Amino acid sequence: MEEIERARVAKERAARRVDEVTRRHTQTSTCPVCRNPARVTDWCPLAWIAVEDCGCVGYFVWTPLLDEDRLTQLAIEIGRT
Repeated sequence: MEEIERARVAKERAARRVDEVTRRHTQTSTCPVCRNPARVTDWCPLAWIAVEDCGCVGYFVWTPLLDEDRLTQLAIEIGRT
């Protein structure tokens, strides 16, 4: 029973942390792939962002791909096929 309680507490703590990060680092922006409005969450200090509520249905992306515009180039290439 003690292990179940520890697991429950850990799960609640993790859920609170995710909510906190999401509220603090989420903004309405533009999807780097489809250029539609999207909800973008920066998962700093990790080098990842989550893109949701756009035409791409949502995804995680490593931020260096955005800095070098490689993701946009990939979207252009995919659009040609």
